[in-house]
Amino acid sequence: MSRSNFGYSPHVSRRLLNCGLAAFLFLVLWFSTLVNGFGVAQWENWINWQLDSESLVLTRVEADAQGADVPALGMLFEGNPMSTGEVSVDVYERISKGMFPFGPESEGIEYLTYTSNFGIQANLVSVAWREFGCGLSCLRLVNTGLYSLVAALVFLGILRLMSGPFAWVWIACVLCSPWLTMAARNLFWSPWLWFLPTLAALNLIAAKNKVQKYLAFFALVAAFALKFALTGYELFTSITILACSVPIFAAILKPRSSKSMSSALKASAGIAVSAGAGFLGVMVIHAVVVGGRLTDGLRILWVETILRRTWGNPETMDPIYAQALNSSPFTVLKRYMAPEWWFQSDLLALNFDNHGSVFGLSLGGTSFALVVFASVTVVALRYANGSAKWKRDSVLLLVSYASAASWFVAAKAHSYLHNHILFVLWYLLFVPTVMYVIVSFGNDACKYFRDSGVPHLSRTLISSVRPLRSGNGVKE
Repeated sequence: MSRSNFGYSPHVSRRLLNCGLAAFLFLVLWFSTLVNGFGVAQWENWINWQLDSESLVLTRVEADAQGADVPALGMLFEGNPMSTGEVSVDVYERISKGMFPFGPESEGIEYLTYTSNFGIQANLVSVAWREFGCGLSCLRLVNTGLYSLVAALVFLGILRLMSGPFAWVWIACVLCSPWLTMAARNLFWSPWLWFLPTLAALNLIAAKNKVQKYLAFFALVAAFALKFALTGYELFTSITILACSVPIFAAILKPRSSKSMSSALKASAGIAVSAGAGFLGVMVIHAVVVGGRLTDGLRILWVETILRRTWGNPETMDPIYAQALNSSPFTVLKRYMAPEWWFQSDLLALNFDNHGSVFGLSLGGTSFALVVFASVTVVALRYANGSAKWKRDSVLLLVSYASAASWFVAAKAHSYLHNHILFVLWYLLFVPTVMYVIVSFGNDACKYFRDSGVPHLSRTLISSVRPLRSGNGVKE
């Protein structure tokens, strides 16, 4: 067996290198998301992003400290948001005064239960704050650390089981995403839980025997259940399709060392089953907690968690949801592709400092439509020139598009109301895939120019570079 210069076999050296790479990426992502260290997100947006959602977690800390008469589990909100359509964020003012959660200003507040989600993360945050003195900064430190760790491990899984170029494009898009950077520290959304099932799915396709596969399957169920129990049921379809895409992408991007597409589809079906098992398991427990009896709780959750967010009858719901429930899925999809949100932030950004005042690179918000158009054009050009890669790129784009669009359609009411938040779903898989298709096409074009030296632009459209032959069979 050959040895490296350090006395290790190449296999061991590669593992050590990968571990070092993961540690480096972990630190880079942690720095970026904890303090917006690379100015990926606009400073004001990063500071204020989704404080109302996060307040549902922090209000539990306050209620527990005050000994309020509230249910033992789940998130809470202050007062009645239905009267104004907004959740109060006054809790942050009390935190800034240093009197939270035991100060006199916290006394006498009316706390209401956020029934839609199980929200056990609020209880964990409450214990950490009250018993261990882990305040808001500490909690965000932990949340961004978990996000950075899971993202770095997902990168390693993609690198090993799929494709090096796709792994690097994916992690670059995650690092440079303003939306993920804003969401990473939020105690309500906690996007590390979005990627946890994907990490478990990577572990599943890496399993080499039945025992490992069974353990990986139970880990998948646990990962989905943890997400639904800690935060909520939001983004169910997107997170599920993201995890289900793992064996499909592996079969496409690394076909020689992966199983057939039929095996990949079976693995994806197993992942979907694990998502359903995790969802139903958490919902059953949640229903018992909410309703006392399973049937009563399920009736409540059917209305508050499912119908209100999806395709419920607006005549039986609070009028505040009428416009969202009456919207069509095409209207919702249009809202997530329309220019009105292109100017909220850059598509991708990376700066020398956290205010972007020294030096930076960015793709503006309008680039979203341009890169999507470019990726579709790549598919069309590959097809027109007889390249087999048009099928690869088509499947990758369709699956990645479904990972985001599925939630926009299935939960059209929720998506209609929250398009100031859910643009982040494009970054889970679709934006990295779009960029990969473009980068891969550019790489193929460069290879052609390098190998053939023929400066005809039309020839660069052929992705699999084939030697040109003259009539007598000799290379030209």
